[in-house]
Amino acid sequence: QTGWVLFAFGVTSVLSVIVVGAHIDRHLRRLTVASTVLFAISVLVFAVFSGLPVLVYLAAAAWGLAFGSSPSLFIGAAIDAEKKVIGGLLVADLGTTSITWAALGLLVVAAVATTSSGAGRRTRAPRSAGSGSAAVPPSPSTPRR
Repeated sequence: QTGWVLFAFGVTSVLSVIVVGAHIDRHLRRLTVASTVLFAISVLVFAVFSGLPVLVYLAAAAWGLAFGSSPSLFIGAAIDAEKKVIGGLLVADLGTTSITWAALGLLVVAAVATTSSGAGRRTRAPRSAGSGSAAVPPSPSTPRR
């Protein structure tokens, strides 16, 4: 039964991403509130009616619907709030061109952090001479004969 509960959760999570993706620009606040309320109701159903399999399936599906797109909703809400505050301060104090320079500064910081962190770098595994692959070239310090 656990597999079917997780399946219901997964399917509705994907549906949530599709629905929210189509409506997030116009209804961010409504979707965020609805997601939070639906999640709370799901948890309540799990707590009170855990002995009724049908309600557990419905609660898992509702949880998936609420939870699947929650990262997009909460990040979108945070960005929306931050844009209003920071954008308003920049425009009021420094004019509209300040947004362009602030964005450029943030991009430079992101680029420096990304390139200097080493994250995502690939390293080659050393080849052994007996691995059956092509011969390993001698190191520069080894004299050639």
